[in-house]
Amino acid sequence: MRRFINIFSAVALLSAMYACQAELPPIVINPDPVFDKNGVYTLNTISIYDEEEVLITVSRVHGLSKEVDMIVDVDAALLEEYNTLNGTSYKLMPEKYYEHEASVRLDKTVKSIEVPVTLKPKALVDDFGLEASHEYVIPISITSSSITLDDKGAMSQVIILPHIVEPQLNVTLPEVNAELDFIRGNPIDQSIVLTAESNFSTIKAENVTYVPVPEAVASYNEKNGTAYELLPAEYYSVADGVLDLETMTYATNVTFSCHEIESEGDSYILPLTMKSDDYTVKQNAPLYVIVELTELRVEISDGGSMVKKYGNVGEITFSLNAPLASDFNINLIYDEAMVEAYNQANGTSFMAVDPAKLTITSSVIQSGAYSATVRYEVEWSDFPYDNGQTMLMPLTIDESILMEGTRIEGGKTVYLELVKTLAGIWDVDPIVPMFPAGVQNSWKALVGPTIWLADGTTVTNNKTQKPSGHGHKYCFVYGGENYWVDGVLYFDIDFENEIPDMPGCYPIINFRDRPGGYDKVENYNSYFDMTKEEFHFDITILAYSAPGGGRGDALQAPDHVPGWAKYGRMYNRH
Repeated sequence: MRRFINIFSAVALLSAMYACQAELPPIVINPDPVFDKNGVYTLNTISIYDEEEVLITVSRVHGLSKEVDMIVDVDAALLEEYNTLNGTSYKLMPEKYYEHEASVRLDKTVKSIEVPVTLKPKALVDDFGLEASHEYVIPISITSSSITLDDKGAMSQVIILPHIVEPQLNVTLPEVNAELDFIRGNPIDQSIVLTAESNFSTIKAENVTYVPVPEAVASYNEKNGTAYELLPAEYYSVADGVLDLETMTYATNVTFSCHEIESEGDSYILPLTMKSDDYTVKQNAPLYVIVELTELRVEISDGGSMVKKYGNVGEITFSLNAPLASDFNINLIYDEAMVEAYNQANGTSFMAVDPAKLTITSSVIQSGAYSATVRYEVEWSDFPYDNGQTMLMPLTIDESILMEGTRIEGGKTVYLELVKTLAGIWDVDPIVPMFPAGVQNSWKALVGPTIWLADGTTVTNNKTQKPSGHGHKYCFVYGGENYWVDGVLYFDIDFENEIPDMPGCYPIINFRDRPGGYDKVENYNSYFDMTKEEFHFDITILAYSAPGGGRGDALQAPDHVPGWAKYGRMYNRH
């Protein structure tokens, strides 16, 4: 027992001696401040700005447990070294043209701090000129600190190089000249907005405006074969512009009161150019505003034309050439006899719309507005879909309610060919994929948004859809119209049997996959909602890999078994 104690004591003594010999110095982690901007940093600014501030962020990753006081100051030696290494001749900016906070403290819990440097561009340019101002720089570095820092070299140095430019407004020239029509004695003003892009944010509206360019009238007339007169100054006014600080667009409103013109002239032009004694203006050519004193004119959309419409509700737009000080009544009238006259003149056999089933809602163009619409609606629930017949509905401007002296421009009648069909492009609800993971050709479930007539006359992807051979009326491409266009699904709608407790809804029946009936199609009460004009497909196409799938196999799969595809709703036909 005694020998053991002696041995233990010896080992303990040896261990203590070894520990003393192996003791290491404490690990010291110095702060490592760096600048977010380094090298030569270009500070873009404007010559009229009194001040322009730049923030230098001083941050560190290490040494967070240590507080450090630093002097972040102008370093002339840094500039001298940079000029020597780079063959440049930048000059040290005199102190009167900038301000900065030299003393910086990073508390032990703070990772970064911003150091502001404020340049005085206007003073610099006033004393040295715009070009010479580009020769002066502000070299900044950490010149001293309260504790030892991990030297980051160029990463904790920056030379601020001001790039000072003149304040500039770049006038936007429209592609088409503004044209305003006025009616003499109609006391309503009209306005246009002129825009210019600005490179500075301190625009003083009193220092910039638009002025006429009288000498441009003759050159415009000669070039364009016109005979416009210069618009007298008393018939327009230029408002103070407003700068949008988000888009830096300077917008100026010009108001015209040309309805007051009493002279015999009817055609005027106003060439305008932006003028400023304080800012640089870029404008390659005058802005032209054309003013016509004329009679009141009205026109309707597609007047004199035949327009095909795939719905029973629509609107016709009335447009005026000039706004009025009072409301302008508008309406359309329908003359059934015009259908027969059209058929005789053109060798057609359109059906006429029953006047008792047509509702036209009159309207007004509000004072100061240019347009409004007149709505029409045909009650055609008893007219079958896709029966090979179309209706013609001529709608004519009701001249009896127009303001005296109004001239109709263009055709006064629009001929609407009303087609009641389910063929067309529809919006489709997103389809939930019904494929097991990894199934090849899963793109076959992309539903084609187009319903086609299954009569062999409609074409998709340069391919005629063949009739099913079983008398089907409709089909769509379930392989996706840009993919497997042979994946065609045929179907019919049973309009003879309305679904009980679902007014206006009729079952979709007789689904068939391609003319050969290749893949089984399971139908789970699909229907068409006539009231909303919506298809509700609830089907599964069973392919080879699906239970019960395959050609000629008996359907043994339970309801809603995943197959190749399961479709949802088609609505809002275009």
